[in-house]
Amino acid sequence: MAKKKANQRSTKNPKELTIRQLCAMAAGRCEFEGCNKDVFVDDLTLTRFNGSNVAHIVAASPDGPRGDTILSYELSDKLSNLMLMCPEHHKIIDDNPAKYTVEVLREMKKTREDRIRELTRSVAPMPTTLVTFRSPIKGALPASVSKSQVIKALLPNYRLREEDYPIQITIEPSGKYRSPKYWLSMNQCIEDEVAQSIRKAQSGNSEIHFSVFPLAPIPAIVKLGNLMGDKVPCRVYQKTRIPDTWEWQSEELTNTFTVEKQCVRSSGTKVALILSLTAEIAIERVKRVFDPDVIFTLRAHRLGVDCIKSEEDLSLFWHEYLEICDQVKNGLSNVVEFAIFPAIPVSAAFEVGRRHMPHVYPKMKIYDDDNGFFETLSIG
Repeated sequence: MAKKKANQRSTKNPKELTIRQLCAMAAGRCEFEGCNKDVFVDDLTLTRFNGSNVAHIVAASPDGPRGDTILSYELSDKLSNLMLMCPEHHKIIDDNPAKYTVEVLREMKKTREDRIRELTRSVAPMPTTLVTFRSPIKGALPASVSKSQVIKALLPNYRLREEDYPIQITIEPSGKYRSPKYWLSMNQCIEDEVAQSIRKAQSGNSEIHFSVFPLAPIPAIVKLGNLMGDKVPCRVYQKTRIPDTWEWQSEELTNTFTVEKQCVRSSGTKVALILSLTAEIAIERVKRVFDPDVIFTLRAHRLGVDCIKSEEDLSLFWHEYLEICDQVKNGLSNVVEFAIFPAIPVSAAFEVGRRHMPHVYPKMKIYDDDNGFFETLSIG
């Protein structure tokens, strides 16, 4: 056997991973313009087999079709220099290098792979921007949101936008939890964060979609939903402890809701809305801090932390909530005070704020329960 000269160069064969990438980029079909043959299925018998050829644009050898004394060595194993082809068209391009030049084949490859990329985007999950929202719940800051759990919850409908950084909002107000100072601080911080992060992300991207993962006091989540509004495409998620996940536990409607209206006085200038979803709220507890003329109670048939297990449940809830808001707007036009007393999961809190239309519904005061109800934030 003749010995290789010291200055003689050798070409490299493409690695198996490179060939797999090429097959994926070509969707398993011949990249010759107008062919589109599935190179892994026999046309006649429809038997699955490997009929693929890996063709070089710049030949792997300087002596081959479209060979080059330098590039043949440098590009022999590079993905950008390879095309997936059926045997027939591989032979045609190599038999006619003057017609099928490097430039012609590069354009074929680019056109084909750009087209595949565009088609696969249409069936890929929709891109979404992650928003995590955390604030101490009665003194304790919740744990960080797990990225792996987020990705699992988003699939199969959404995927994280590769070009975005997650929007992470963490608010730790000053003062005691029940103090006006605490909630003034909370209100200002939420408004600042939405202006600086959400609105900034929206600028220049009218098609942006947000996925919101909140761990915070209910009034703060209501405020966040209200500031984002129903004109911003977004989807809210809620954490469950058993199982430990952000995934919705059902795809179907699992609960129903009822609405009761009680007229205490005929004037109707002060309205209380009790949302009894996770727990029953006694009217007497509301009357200790608010003197209503009319009381609406929106109650879940199945009370508890699992009262909303699906987006169908959530949709039914906020539609019932909006009907109450419409009654307050249309039937009680002289409303002076509109107060909400919530025992609800985070997803419902977000939608309460998000669906409350400014300049349409009366301004709403939000109460929270910490050994008794007290006033926190307002929306509208």
